[in-house]
Amino acid sequence: MRSLARISALCVLSALLLLAAAACSVNKNTAASRRWQEFTTRYNVYYNGSEHYKEQLKAMEKGYQDDYSRRVLMHPAEAHSDPKMTKPTGDFKRTIEKMQKAIQLHSITKKPKKRTSSPKDKAFRAREEFNPFLHNAWLMMGRAQYFNGDFLGAASTFFYISRHFKWLPEVVDEAKLWQVRSYLAMDWLYEAENILAHIHRDKLATSSLQSLYDFDQADYLVRSGKGQEAVPFLTRAAEKAHGSQKNRLWFLLGQVQRDLGNKGQAYQAFAKAGKGASTDYRTKFNARIAQSEVFTGSNIKGEVNALKSMARYQRNKEYQDQIYYAIGNLYLSRADSAKAEENYALAIEKSVNGGINKALPQLALGSIYFTQHDYVKAQPLYSEAVPALPETYPDYKKLKLRSDVLDELATYSGNVQLQDSLLDLSKLSEEEQMKVCTRLAEEYVKKQKEAEEEARRQEAIAEANAQGNPAAGKDGPTQFTMNTDKSWYFYNTQTKAAGKTEFQRRWGSRKNEDDWRRRNKNTFSFDEADSEIDDGEETGSEGLPTDSVSPEQKEALAAQSDPGKPEYYLKDIPKTEQEVKNSNDIIQEGLYNMGVILKDKLEDFTDEADEALADFARLLHRA
Repeated sequence: MRSLARISALCVLSALLLLAAAACSVNKNTAASRRWQEFTTRYNVYYNGSEHYKEQLKAMEKGYQDDYSRRVLMHPAEAHSDPKMTKPTGDFKRTIEKMQKAIQLHSITKKPKKRTSSPKDKAFRAREEFNPFLHNAWLMMGRAQYFNGDFLGAASTFFYISRHFKWLPEVVDEAKLWQVRSYLAMDWLYEAENILAHIHRDKLATSSLQSLYDFDQADYLVRSGKGQEAVPFLTRAAEKAHGSQKNRLWFLLGQVQRDLGNKGQAYQAFAKAGKGASTDYRTKFNARIAQSEVFTGSNIKGEVNALKSMARYQRNKEYQDQIYYAIGNLYLSRADSAKAEENYALAIEKSVNGGINKALPQLALGSIYFTQHDYVKAQPLYSEAVPALPETYPDYKKLKLRSDVLDELATYSGNVQLQDSLLDLSKLSEEEQMKVCTRLAEEYVKKQKEAEEEARRQEAIAEANAQGNPAAGKDGPTQFTMNTDKSWYFYNTQTKAAGKTEFQRRWGSRKNEDDWRRRNKNTFSFDEADSEIDDGEETGSEGLPTDSVSPEQKEALAAQSDPGKPEYYLKDIPKTEQEVKNSNDIIQEGLYNMGVILKDKLEDFTDEADEALADFARLLHRA
């Protein structure tokens, strides 16, 4: 009997609950139904989606690897708009689905019964949504769309909220500010400005809305190139931020202040960017490097020593290129170009990962060589650095143009340098000439041996790594083959570089023109016709048939073709008045062409125009 009574009680309770649920369904609009739908929305679907949202957002902000070689983003989510940037982690699809479910299941759109004709009752009945909590689901869905990279979808959601929740002014303000943020992520500055112009910070009801306004204004002004106006907004946004986002905004403020020339303020901002017990080492390191770039002290010795001490730590091994680049910048800021060159070269040598961190010291060193008219040294630096730069890099088009023109300049510059050196050697005695040429030959042999040993070592390491035994390849020699990945020649950078070096060793620096192998063109290409080698008969380097050359002559000819022999360098030294005249003609022709290229092909940039004048002046001095 007791069991039957319990079953009966449960049935009655279930029936009552079903009746209550039916009375509180979304098809009814009563005080009870509104409270019930609010309760189930808040603590069921919305809660689950909100927890997922918090987890994903925290992972995104903490895990994103900022690119400190360029202006950092206001938030990692903005990386979604640039296909060339690393996409942030975090998937907010589950949150979006939960919010869509909340809206679909718990939205109350049915009008309540009319009670009075008062303005308050009329305003209440004019609403489009009667679930008092559902606006939170709409806002959460829009934010999740934004952080998931669907900026247009997010902007549409926030626009809908601003239009359909007008009885909630704080919700409308928040929706408009997030709409601005979505527009800025797409770089729609005009649309963002139109909304911001109608929002006044001092009229926003809460501090969280004011912080969101500061974030939007800072983002808009930075993107618009109005750095000075952005500083107060960005400062407040950084002060109110938390965790890695706080470090990120302080670093951006440091970059803005640096670009404005406010080195002292930039130094302080970078210092704050590297603070915090939870700040990751990569951020601390880059903040410290950035500080050195804006150092304003009169004595850089302490700053240089601090950076050098960082280079000695094993954990900074992969960052040594950035350290020596920063040291080079310190010396360059004090007009010590010799020390700057030395450290830029070290930065290039120590680069492990390549990319833009290697490209920056290459550009810096190439710029020094360019201003020194040493186009032969500048050309390969620009040639390797420019392809590693993003097209958004400052003055990218100018750097690309300079690199292209340097490819042509290097030929003439190399000829001028070579003939200058040969003319200097021609003024020495034969004994002194032999000493110089012997030293050059020994240096060449030494470099060749070092290059071969390094190539064998690298090949051994690569082979050992491929076999899963890295330690075995440290010292063990192996057969060296250049194209180790068996790719097509022109897809292999290492092979191309080696091929270019070998070509220049054999043929010298050549213009890209017809008949490039004609005799006497190892230094300069004359327009007038030169006598050509008869293809029908094999000849030596002096144009004599090989079958008429004695063994002694063959040995001498072989020595003249081997860079490891002094005769290779002796043969090019001018010995007669005509040869001296030819060398001077080559120099004058080279200087003239260099001046013309700089003047006509670099679009009259001021710096390049000065370089052209300098080369013309050198030409007039020699005339």
